[in-house]
Amino acid sequence: MANAPTAVDVKVRFYFRKLAFRDGVLKVIVGSDVEDQAEISFEFVRMFAFLKESDFHSDFRKYQRQQLIRGDESMLGVYRLTQGAILERILNNRMDAENPQYFFVSTPDECLEVVGFSDPKIKLLT
Repeated sequence: MANAPTAVDVKVRFYFRKLAFRDGVLKVIVGSDVEDQAEISFEFVRMFAFLKESDFHSDFRKYQRQQLIRGDESMLGVYRLTQGAILERILNNRMDAENPQYFFVSTPDECLEVVGFSDPKIKLLT
């Protein structure tokens, strides 16, 4: 059995700065209050939802997840969700035959769930 991949450590602030969706690609720019520091790209995106952390706190605690990109503070970063995704419940088995992957981007204030078919890529901007 292969070992699970180790999370990539990045030394950037994990606050949302910009979101852009075009041609099935979702680009998420994170950084500090004053500068963009990293771009996270999700390809082959089928659905995404921007969620206020305080509104869904109890749902987030139910996630079973694997951290892919570790931010500058505990619990901030990008995760693959293996159980408990909010969008999975909304889709209600509609995409099961396609084997989608569910991802979660966690910041101190807002969160993002993404349904797609490939792991995210990160590009440091600073």
